[in-house]
Amino acid sequence: MKLSDTMTTKTLGVNAEEDVAGRDEEPMTEKQAARLCDLCERTGEPFDASLTKYQASRRLAYLEELAD
Repeated sequence: MKLSDTMTTKTLGVNAEEDVAGRDEEPMTEKQAARLCDLCERTGEPFDASLTKYQASRRLAYLEELAD
């Protein structure tokens, strides 16, 4: 899977190409989306609704650290 143009290492907070390679393609859950939306608003980071479950998990961890 190639990352979308809107996703970068900076916005994911991970080495995106390596971490995404070989992961499932299942979309993030509604719970993940709601939490991401909240954290994006709190941190001023962009929200990407096209993330997979795995990508959303990584993004949540990154944003939670930013929010602390």
